[in-house]
Amino acid sequence: MLAFFDWAYKNGDAAALQLDYLPMPAAVKDLVRKSWNKVVGPDGKPVYR
Repeated sequence: MLAFFDWAYKNGDAAALQLDYLPMPAAVKDLVRKSWNKVVGPDGKPVYR
């Protein structure tokens, strides 16, 4: 799931504009990505980097 969102954040700006949406600001995308470090597996390590 996180890989999909990462892909969308990297590639979705053009699609958003075509659909008359505003792309997410880069700073917001960065904050969301940083929050993914809190998603950890049973070993205590982040599940996505």
